[in-house]
Amino acid sequence: MHEKFQMENVTFRHPLPSSNFFTPWKKRLGPGIHQISLELSPGEIVGLIGPNGSGKTTLIRVIAGLYQEMEGEINLDTTMRRGKIGFMPEQVRWEGKKTVFEQLKEISHMQNINTDLNKLVRLVGLKSQSNTMLKNLSQGMRQRLSLACALVGAPDYLVLDEPMNGLDPLAQKAFVNLISQLAENGMGVLISSHRVQELKHFCDKVALMHQGQMLAFDTLEAISENLGIEAKTVIEGYGEPPENTTPYLEGWRGETEISSKEIIETYASKGLKFIYPSPLDIADLIKAATGLDSEEVSMNITLQSMVPRREIGEDE
Repeated sequence: MHEKFQMENVTFRHPLPSSNFFTPWKKRLGPGIHQISLELSPGEIVGLIGPNGSGKTTLIRVIAGLYQEMEGEINLDTTMRRGKIGFMPEQVRWEGKKTVFEQLKEISHMQNINTDLNKLVRLVGLKSQSNTMLKNLSQGMRQRLSLACALVGAPDYLVLDEPMNGLDPLAQKAFVNLISQLAENGMGVLISSHRVQELKHFCDKVALMHQGQMLAFDTLEAISENLGIEAKTVIEGYGEPPENTTPYLEGWRGETEISSKEIIETYASKGLKFIYPSPLDIADLIKAATGLDSEEVSMNITLQSMVPRREIGEDE
């Protein structure tokens, strides 16, 4: 069994062109990640959750050895990481008349790695598509090809940057099953997303990121409990909207933290039709972890870039 991957207090910031007219050749430090600690064990699936611009891609590229950390420690050096960690970037644009098998063969030759490509295409479910030209692949098949390229050389660990983007529900389910199979065979997997619901059912742990910082790293249940996030229930009904609900379609809708019994007692006579659990989203987690209110969280998710902070809630 291979060793656990560990990183501690790792910082990386993107070098940007100087804004000084007289010294345009100089670089200044821009956004990045700040004092990130993370570990990934063989056979474990860790979900990296955060809004767009939170630093997920930067962190993944540091882990994969594409960026050199500026501070902190990683138990594998950059060269070792490139050999032991397979990297799948977000939505590679596979185009052209090469076949799937030809593309994998080229990738294998470029890396000077001898890989059983027939076994690899079977593993990722591309056997029937081996002779299909890249331009004719569906989005789901393109993602499988990207995964196959990351698996060339049989790495110990796999890091995936937003692999669910653009996949329909059936393709997502098939992809999750494939990732779970790899983990069962001993591969450690780090997979990023900005949607909690995509990862909650199959990840062993999740890492919550915001503005270049890691706010929490544990099971989703433990994080929710530690942050004091109460389970909410969605209620829907018809007729005039009761208090604390809003108009929705031809009736009303709302969220509540009261028990199912109390919901029925309160809303049964007011046109209640549906009761179901409210899905936890990224805004709930960030709001609880930072103390920001709902509007501030929304603004941060949509407008802020990856600006590192020395302490949670304090600007750098």
